[in-house]
Amino acid sequence: MSGVEMNVEDIGASRPMLDLSIRLAAIDDVAAYCAFMGAIFAENLDTLILDVSPDLKAASRYIALHDGLRSALFLAESDGKLVGTMNFSRFDRPEKDHTVGVGLYVGKENRGQGVGRKLMEAGIAWANGMPDVDRIELLVMANNTPAVRLYESLGFLCEGVKRCSVKKEFGYLDVFMMGLLLKEAASASLSTQDQRAA
Repeated sequence: MSGVEMNVEDIGASRPMLDLSIRLAAIDDVAAYCAFMGAIFAENLDTLILDVSPDLKAASRYIALHDGLRSALFLAESDGKLVGTMNFSRFDRPEKDHTVGVGLYVGKENRGQGVGRKLMEAGIAWANGMPDVDRIELLVMANNTPAVRLYESLGFLCEGVKRCSVKKEFGYLDVFMMGLLLKEAASASLSTQDQRAA
């Protein structure tokens, strides 16, 4: 799996919010993680750039690399069940080391219940705690309007369009490149707080 990944829609708060716990993945989570990702890719969603579901060995390596020190893999659980995952993956190239790429996935039965937002908020908080991370970026299918709205509500801006980037059975789809500059977002947040206090 790459640093900038595909995104599964999270429709927002159209259904009741779940009681969620968000935590970093551990090696013991490998079987549940593989099963969850396998189910996501088996859906073959029009809003998803397909990838290969990881096997146990590949997923174990992936989880080990996302231990929260340079990169992070977050799990969202409700009643002991895995309902969403999100990776914040650091790029290996020195000139991109200040950037993390996002991959967000929410299970079919739990979309529209705030899972994606909670995962993104946890990831952004983690990135803000990393002194050398200045930028978060992601790719999202242009037809995934709910996900685009979610990212925009968190301060992400569309920085470009990869036209006809993905080929589906019914034709070509564009992909939006979106980014969030952490210092810019923090400054905007402080400005909003100052306006409210005035």
